[in-house]
Amino acid sequence: MKTPTIPRFRTWPFATFVLLVALAVSPALPHRTATVAAATAQPPTAAHPAATAPAGTTTAGTAHLAATTRPSTVTVSPNSVGSGELLCRTDDGYTPMPILGMDVSVEVTDVLVRGRLDQVFLNPEPVGIEAIYVFPLPEHAAVDAMEIRVGDRIIRAVVKEREEARRTYEEARDTGRKAALIEEERANLFTTSVANIGPGETVTVHLEYLEEIRPEGDRYSLHFPLTFTPRYTPGGAGNVALPVSAGTTAQVNPLSDPSTVQPPFRPHGDPLAPRAIVGVRLFTPRPFASISSPSHQIVAQSDDGVTTVRTHESSVRADRDFVLEWTVTRDTEPTPSAYIEDIEEDRFLLLTVEPPRAAAAAEIAERMSTETLFVLDVSGSMDGPSIEQARDALVHAVERLGPEDAFNVLWFNDRYGSFAPGFVSATGDEVHRARSWIQHLEATGGTEIHPAFLRALAICKTPPTHDANQQEGRRHADGVDGSTGRQRRIVFLTDGAVSNEEELLADVVAKRGDVRIHVVGIGHAPNRYLMQKLAEEGRGLATSITGEEEVGPKIEEFLERIDRPVLTDLAISGLPSNAEMVPSTLPDLYTDEALQVSVRIPGGARSGNQDHATQLRLTGEVAGTSWHHDVPTLNVEHGSGIGTRWARFRIDDAFGRLRRGADSNEVRAEVLALGLGFHIVTPYTSLVAVEERATAATPSVPAPVANALPAGSTLGSPIGGSLPRGGTNEPLWTLLGWVLMGLGTSLALLAGTSKLGGVR
Repeated sequence: MKTPTIPRFRTWPFATFVLLVALAVSPALPHRTATVAAATAQPPTAAHPAATAPAGTTTAGTAHLAATTRPSTVTVSPNSVGSGELLCRTDDGYTPMPILGMDVSVEVTDVLVRGRLDQVFLNPEPVGIEAIYVFPLPEHAAVDAMEIRVGDRIIRAVVKEREEARRTYEEARDTGRKAALIEEERANLFTTSVANIGPGETVTVHLEYLEEIRPEGDRYSLHFPLTFTPRYTPGGAGNVALPVSAGTTAQVNPLSDPSTVQPPFRPHGDPLAPRAIVGVRLFTPRPFASISSPSHQIVAQSDDGVTTVRTHESSVRADRDFVLEWTVTRDTEPTPSAYIEDIEEDRFLLLTVEPPRAAAAAEIAERMSTETLFVLDVSGSMDGPSIEQARDALVHAVERLGPEDAFNVLWFNDRYGSFAPGFVSATGDEVHRARSWIQHLEATGGTEIHPAFLRALAICKTPPTHDANQQEGRRHADGVDGSTGRQRRIVFLTDGAVSNEEELLADVVAKRGDVRIHVVGIGHAPNRYLMQKLAEEGRGLATSITGEEEVGPKIEEFLERIDRPVLTDLAISGLPSNAEMVPSTLPDLYTDEALQVSVRIPGGARSGNQDHATQLRLTGEVAGTSWHHDVPTLNVEHGSGIGTRWARFRIDDAFGRLRRGADSNEVRAEVLALGLGFHIVTPYTSLVAVEERATAATPSVPAPVANALPAGSTLGSPIGGSLPRGGTNEPLWTLLGWVLMGLGTSLALLAGTSKLGGVR
C-alpha cells in the first residue's frame, strides 16, 4: 500500500514555527546572554576576519552573577493579591516591591557641593515590607547625615561601626520598629534598607553628602547619577583583601552580597520605573557665560547672584545621570585658591590648583608624537547607542592622528583581539583600514576588562619596529620611548560596568610602568569612580560622552588635552612640618585640569594666625620653565565641611596605599577612626536610625527596590534582577530548546522528502 504524502504547504509553516519557538527559549541567544550578563564570548564581527586575531584572542574566564544572599524573603502568590499591587519575582515565588521616588537638591558654592537626596518609599501592599534599595552617588561623595521621616516624625541617624550598625538595624527590624541603614558597597554604590514600612505607608529617607567640583579651565560640571549600569562580575575575580573586623578579612569589593551590584532593574517604558525631581542652586563668584545640560532639558533663572536650575519636566525618569555644565567669564589667569575651616584646635584647608590657560599652554608646549593603544569595550552592556558612540569616538580619534604617530586598537568583551599585532603608523591607508574595521565591531558578551588591560600592557611593552636610521634607546620616566621619540599611552573607551574595580586598579599600580592611561566614559550611566581612579592611577585624564552630538567635539578636545602635561613637578611650600596633606605627592596636570589638595594642620587653629594660609606658595615647571603662584584664601564659616572633605580625601588615600602594599589592618583602623570621628559612611562605618517605639506587629517582607535600566541599554534585565548561570531554569530551557530544534529540523526534512513522493 502506498504511503500517504505529507503536503509541504502544511509541514513547512509548522516546522518554521517550531524552530522559532526553539530559538526563543534557547538561553544561548544574545538577548538571554545579556539578561544573565555572562555568555560565551562572540567575536565582535563575523563578517570581517581582521577583527579576530587567533594569536591575540583568548577566553578570559567563565563569568557569573551571584544571586542575592539577603535574608530569606516572605513570598506571596501572584493570584492572591489585588489589582495594582507590585510584585518582584524571585526563585522562591513573588515578593512585594515598594515604589520609589527621588527628590535631589544640590547647592554649589564655587567648587563646594552640598547635596541632599530624599528617597521616598511607598508600600502599596497589604503587608509590611523592608525596602532594600541599591543606589549610586557621585564618585567623590562623603555621606555625612541621614534621617527617616514618617509623617511628622523625624528619626535621626548616628554613625556606628558597620557590623554594629547592622546588628542595631536588624534588632529594630525584628522587634517591629521603624529603622533605616545606609551602607557603602562600593566607592559610588550604597544600599538603603528601611524596615517595617506599613501597608499603604510612605517613608522618606533623607540623606546628605559633600563633594567638590573640579573645574576644567572656565568650565564646570556637576554629575548626579540617578541609576547605574548593571555591573558584570568576572568569574574567579580576585580582590584586594581588607580586614572587616578584628581577626577577619574581606575584600575591597565585598561580594558576600552580589545583589549590591545586580539589583532589580525596570525596563524602558515601565510606568512604575523610578522618577526624580532635580533642582540645583549655584552660587559662583564669577558671572556665567553659559549654562546647559547634555542630559536633560532645563530651566535656569538668576536672581541676586544665585542661579536656580531645574528640569523642564516637573519630574524625570531616573534612567541616566543628571549632568549640568556651565562656563564662567574670567579675564585673568586661573589662580589657586584655598578654603579654611577650624574645628576645635585643628585647621583644615582645601586648595584648588589649575595650570596656565590652555591658549598659553598651547604656545609653550610642543606636541610630542604618540603611540596610542585604544582599548574598546564591546561587551553586552555597551550594546545600543553606547557602542555607536564609542565607534564614532574611536574613528574620530584615529583620524586625528598624524603620519608621525602610531596606533593600535584592542577590543574586548569576555575575549579580546586586536587590529594589528603591534603599533602601526597612522598613514592614510592604515587609518582607512582601521575605520572600516572599527565600524563593524558589535557589542556582546561579558566585560572581562582585567585580562584586556594585561594584554594592552603587553602590546605597549612590545619593542617597536625601527627604521634603518633609528637606534635602540631606553624608555623614559614620562612614557617616552627612547627609540622612537613617541609617548606611549592607553586610551580606554568603556562604560566601566564591572564589579572588580579594585583588582584592576591594584594591577594598574603594580604593572603600569611608565605608560599613561586615559579613559573615555561611554553611555548615560557610566561607572565614574572606575573612570576617575583608572586615570588617576594611570597618571592620565578621564572624560565622558553622554550624547551623540558630543562625540566629535568631546573626543577632539580630549585628545588635545592628553597630548602633554603642562604643569609638572608640583610642590607646596609654607606648610608646617606636622601638616597632613592629601595627596602627599602631587601629580602632573594637563591643560585645563584642576587639582584639589586637602590639608589638616593639627593645632593650627590655636595659633591665632588667621592669615597663615596666605603664606602658601605653589611651584612647578611649565615646558621646562619655573612657575610659581602664591595662594589667596577664603575663610569659610564653621560647618562648611572642609574638615569632612579632608577625612574623605584621607580615606581615599588610605585605599590607594593599600593598593601599594600597605598593611590592611592599619588601613582598616585609620578608615574606621575617620568614619566615626567625622560621622561619614565608609566601607567600615554606616549610618543607622531607629525609632524607639514598635509600630509593626508582624515581620516585614524583604522587598528589593528596582532602579530604572539606563537609557539606551539593551540588557534584558528582568524585574527580579539578573541571575547567575546555574541559578535559573536555564538547564530546562536548554533541554526544551534542543528538543524543539530537533523536532523542527525533523519536520523540515520530512517536508523536503515529500517532494519525492512520500516518506518511508
